[in-house]
Amino acid sequence: KSIARLQVGTLTSALALNLLVSLITALPAPAATNCVSPPSGLVSWWPAEGNTLDVADGNNGTVVNGAGYAAGKVGQAFAFNGTDSYVEVPDSPSLRLTNELTIEGWVRRRDLQVEDYIINKGGDYTRGALGYGLTITVPQYNSALAFLFAGGYRSSISITDLEWHHVAVVARHGDVDPVFYVDGEQRPVVSRRGPARLNLYASVEPVRIG
Repeated sequence: KSIARLQVGTLTSALALNLLVSLITALPAPAATNCVSPPSGLVSWWPAEGNTLDVADGNNGTVVNGAGYAAGKVGQAFAFNGTDSYVEVPDSPSLRLTNELTIEGWVRRRDLQVEDYIINKGGDYTRGALGYGLTITVPQYNSALAFLFAGGYRSSISITDLEWHHVAVVARHGDVDPVFYVDGEQRPVVSRRGPARLNLYASVEPVRIG
């Protein structure tokens, strides 16, 4: 099994979402459907149905600083206050994704002026110890959907509205770029920073959603 795929929440941002992490062996374009069967080899899935349980592998989270729940695209979604709320998931070997991974989920922004972290394992990418992260950047950086890794990032198109969007990224260690999808369509990489190739570092930090 070579790829991981996540459905989760978000990081210190005013965001509402449903997201998914799974381990898969092929790379089909993620579909922007409302409800699908879990893929084979799923690593983790946080549906946010009134709790922080991982229904795939038991990597359960804990609410920090009042993260809550709101109506989602499908069922409920995690909701964050835009300052300091998130869901924290303890480190586990199954979440140290160093070969290939897919992160996907439904997201809806609530404030277009802040950065909306979707998921992060390892903290600030500039320290060179980030395992993986997915975020929507501040307007200064074009409100872009961006994949973060140890020492760098790759960004794609801007998300500048308050509607629900299905977002996904597929990343392989050693590739030049990840592959981005928004609403079921492959989107280009428009900005690069850091190493010439993706470095999926084996971070032992917790996963933060939101």
